[in-house]
Amino acid sequence: GFVWAMALESSGAGAIRAHLGNLHIPDDSELYFYSPEGQAFGPYTGRGPNGDGDFWSNSVFGSKGILQLRYFGGNPSEDLRKTSFMISEVGHISPKFSQGLTAVTESFCSFNVPCIQNASCTSNTQANAMKTSVALMQWIQGQFIYTCTGSLIADSDTGTQIPYFMTANHCLSSSSVAANLETYFGFSISCGSTNCPAQTNPGGTQRLGATVKATGTGGDFTLLQLSQTPPGGSTFLGWNNSPIANTNNAALYRVSHPAWAPQAYSDGHVDTGAPTCTGWPRGERIYSRTTTGGTQGGSSGSPEEE
Repeated sequence: GFVWAMALESSGAGAIRAHLGNLHIPDDSELYFYSPEGQAFGPYTGRGPNGDGDFWSNSVFGSKGILQLRYFGGNPSEDLRKTSFMISEVGHISPKFSQGLTAVTESFCSFNVPCIQNASCTSNTQANAMKTSVALMQWIQGQFIYTCTGSLIADSDTGTQIPYFMTANHCLSSSSVAANLETYFGFSISCGSTNCPAQTNPGGTQRLGATVKATGTGGDFTLLQLSQTPPGGSTFLGWNNSPIANTNNAALYRVSHPAWAPQAYSDGHVDTGAPTCTGWPRGERIYSRTTTGGTQGGSSGSPEEE
């Protein structure tokens, strides 16, 4: 057999990803992407996770990643001729978001607005269920890297456990984009800690890839099916179709990832007296008032439990 490797470096990056195209490697080959510090992903095989030869790798933290092809078959000359791929892009996740910011006591993380509260400091039935369901989302679309929040949701057949994952339509609505989605489950820090990871370096358990099963601007929803099994112990949130948008003072609970932060908690209540926005009718949308905590960019797509 043989081993081929190539280092990819983007100076000053907090993390990088590799975009591979035209991938076609023999069945007795494996492709890996890893950092010099030992963070490793793969094997990527055949035509890649999506089966079409085109995909984004997982993120490795730091400015350098190593792409390594390992061939362990018995006919290297012939199989080498069948091996092909191209590195079309490198995603550069900059550390500048967390540099030069000073933590303030009122804030959860230094890059959050003061009202954000650590979810680890709250324990109730609704929040505890969401903590093992909610994941930070990170994906590449065009020239940018985006973030939102989503959660596992149960299917209606008690005999199955399909890895359905719900988020907002305005976050993500295309399967071609969802294919490079990274979800980070269980990303949290202990109550009282202000040692938040850099926004480029989320923690928790990573999963890669998803497909869109249904999406719509009415109600602003996207239902995804994850390509990989969620971590053991994850909660698949229950649901029903009982309307609550017109139930004044109905309690609402949320766990989200504002601005790439670890899990944050907020709660509030339905307010049927609140004014509505043009084109966003009450009923299709829930209008509420916040009681505890708050949300920030990146909280979009997070579940609200009653």
